[in-house]
Amino acid sequence: MKTETPQDITHLKKLADKTFERYIKYRDSTKFINSIADREERWCQCLICTEWIPFSQATVKHFVKKSNLSLRWDEFNVNAVCEDCASIDNQQAHFKAISDKYGDDIAKELKQLSTRPMKLTVDVLNKIIRDSEQDLKEYRN
Repeated sequence: MKTETPQDITHLKKLADKTFERYIKYRDSTKFINSIADREERWCQCLICTEWIPFSQATVKHFVKKSNLSLRWDEFNVNAVCEDCASIDNQQAHFKAISDKYGDDIAKELKQLSTRPMKLTVDVLNKIIRDSEQDLKEYRN
């Protein structure tokens, strides 16, 4: 049996972030038909300011900081936002946006869950990657 190394964990953590964040952007996007260019385009609505932004300009933001491993890949904790809202730390606006999207109790529950410890293993990270890839397939179609 192979021993897990810090390099394995670091590499898989980056891959899990990339795959999960891509899934979240697709989940939070909508296809529109650009009749002038005669093609479909994806746009995301920023969770916080509600502005529509091109898919390529959207990013994701964590309500409970990304450094908190227990919620780093939580679907309620991570949402598509515009670059302006991503760069501003306005917890009150973010709390309201989470509550508006998911219900009043979710933001409070996320805060409570943030104290839960999580041990990262290669198996846990591989599962996050597999699940995110599967979810991504469903939203891309």
